[in-house]
Amino acid sequence: MLELHRNSFRVDQEINQAPPFGDRSLSLSGFLAIFRRNRWLVIGCLVLAWGIGATVYMTSPKLYTSKARMMLDATRSKFLSSQQASAPDGVLDAMTVESQVEVVRSEGVAIAVAKKLDLANDPDFTSPGGSPVATAIRFVVGLFTESSDPSESRVSRAAVDNLLENLTVTRVGLTYVIEISFRARDPKKAAIIANAFSDAYIAGQLEAKYSEAKRAADWLRERIAELRQESFVAESAVQDFKSQNNIVDTKQGLISEQQLGELNTQLVLVQGQVAEAKARLDRVNVVMTEGVTNAAVADTLKSEVINRMRQQYLDMQQQEAQLSRKYGREHGAAVNLRNVMIGLERSMADEVSRVAEANKSDYQIALLRQQAITANVNTLIKGEALTRKAQVTLRQLESTALSYRAIFDSFLQKYVQSNQQTSVPSTEARVITIATPPEKKSNPKGGIILGIASALGLMAGAAAAFGREALDRTFRSTESVESTLRVSCFGALPFVAGRKLRRSGPKILGLGEPKTDAPARDLDPGESIARYVINDPFSRFAETLRTIRVAADHAGLIGKSKVIGVVSAMPEEGATTIAANLAHLVAHAGNHVLLIDGGLRDAGLTRALAPTAATGLLDAIGRPEDTNEFFWQDGETGLKFLPAITQERPIHTAEKLSSVGMDLLLKKAKENFDYIIIDLPPLTKAVDARAISPLIEKFVFVVEWRKTSYDEVIGALSTAPMVYEKMLGVVLNKAAS
Repeated sequence: MLELHRNSFRVDQEINQAPPFGDRSLSLSGFLAIFRRNRWLVIGCLVLAWGIGATVYMTSPKLYTSKARMMLDATRSKFLSSQQASAPDGVLDAMTVESQVEVVRSEGVAIAVAKKLDLANDPDFTSPGGSPVATAIRFVVGLFTESSDPSESRVSRAAVDNLLENLTVTRVGLTYVIEISFRARDPKKAAIIANAFSDAYIAGQLEAKYSEAKRAADWLRERIAELRQESFVAESAVQDFKSQNNIVDTKQGLISEQQLGELNTQLVLVQGQVAEAKARLDRVNVVMTEGVTNAAVADTLKSEVINRMRQQYLDMQQQEAQLSRKYGREHGAAVNLRNVMIGLERSMADEVSRVAEANKSDYQIALLRQQAITANVNTLIKGEALTRKAQVTLRQLESTALSYRAIFDSFLQKYVQSNQQTSVPSTEARVITIATPPEKKSNPKGGIILGIASALGLMAGAAAAFGREALDRTFRSTESVESTLRVSCFGALPFVAGRKLRRSGPKILGLGEPKTDAPARDLDPGESIARYVINDPFSRFAETLRTIRVAADHAGLIGKSKVIGVVSAMPEEGATTIAANLAHLVAHAGNHVLLIDGGLRDAGLTRALAPTAATGLLDAIGRPEDTNEFFWQDGETGLKFLPAITQERPIHTAEKLSSVGMDLLLKKAKENFDYIIIDLPPLTKAVDARAISPLIEKFVFVVEWRKTSYDEVIGALSTAPMVYEKMLGVVLNKAAS
């Protein structure tokens, strides 16, 4: 395929990659343009959707919605159950409330309601109903499925499905309130079923709690029996171990510990007694050495016999002293007293010896007692070490027994609580609003149906419009032209209704009619569309053509004559009309303009401007040095026109347009004119435009709005690469206002 763009632009590849909606497909203006072009299609879809919505509204059965409300209160049942009473404030979290909502709308509750109200025998719930649309859908589905007699289970299943289909359970805001709504054709039946759902839920909760408590009680009963046996075995092991290790435990501790404490106390007392007896014995031995007459010694012995003898001794000693002073030491009385005193001394010595023996005996007895107690203490200490080792094992056995006892007591307490819950089951839910028969219907809602119908109608209309646009591969906007052809688009010329180029008139000379006298060389100043810019200079049509002239002035052609060819891809696209109006517009601005009819085979422009012309372009090509006699002139704008008149039907028109004579003709015209505008035949009809393209400086390409397709334009330009390379821009013609 031919390369058309200077930057290796391939027209055939680019047209396939072009978006179906042009460059405006993602813009708001593009969407609005699509809707504006397809507004009647969108309106038709909207009206059709309204009609369908009205049919649905008129044929849909009237439904009534009744609502009941329940509240989940965890503090309500804590006074009936000691286990719940210990819960912290009885607070329910959001997930618990949502879970209860799902329980209310569960199939189990629906089955309970259906059984309670005997809905399996209610035709409103077992027979298929609904709108005619739903009935039609079921009929179509039934054509492709096998029909069979409904069984009891299938009827019950249909009733439950109908219940769940018309049931709505929601949480009211962030509260603990659950709202149960049910729709039915009968308002009383709607209220009855809504209340039945709340009652079935509460009954189900009570039954669930009772069953749960009963299962827990049964399990606890079995577990308690096991724990009782395990606790008995553990406690028996403790007692057996104590018996085997001679461990006797009292409230104050072990017997061995108490005995050891008592023996330690006795040992301390005996040790004191031994020390005391040893001290007395030693003192007696000293007395026996020193004599008993010493008062300190006598007091130490603490013997009444010795004390009396000592007192007698002292009295006799005093009497002896008195007698010796009075009668002399040799006096008989004094001597007798001294002999008695000696006898007393012997008696005291004997008494001291006896006391010494008694003290020695006491000392020995105390010492033996001390030794016996010490032996007992040592024996108990050895036995206590073994007892303490056994106590380690004993403590483990006692800990195991205590653990079993604690578990047994805990399970026993839970068993008592479970029995309490079984006897008095409770639930957190309570009904706060009883459903009543509604007075107004809830469905169908006209506003909602209208809104949905409007939305669907608009969506269908939009889809149809976009589908139509996607399938339409014609040029619809300047953006689509520029994005596809990669050239500037001057604008969209509006379609001028009721005006056409003149196609009637005398035959062109050389095509079968005899030659008449040449008329005056003035162009027809009538109301032809060829002079539309002169008759309506402030129109959008005229402004778009002025854009072409400005583009030509800025295309590097300033300061010299401009040779502009006007061409289209297909016939009847309006290239001739645009060429004529462009020439009139530029000439009306004070420029010297030559308009040439390059359509040698059709001469459409000649028919419109100079239908009586006898000579024309081929004559001028033959005599390029004297062309003024072939020009026609517009009296108002000064436009010069060279018609396409031949004496015979031309065959090789392309060779004529690309000949040396044509080149000389254009060079001669450049000396006298500022603009030379040539109307050329379509690219797909003749090769004339391709043949003359080397002599043309710029081309204005005409495309008819919403008629000429991408493929036709691309195919035409692919055969005329120089036309594309010299293209000044594109004009989108015959666009809707």
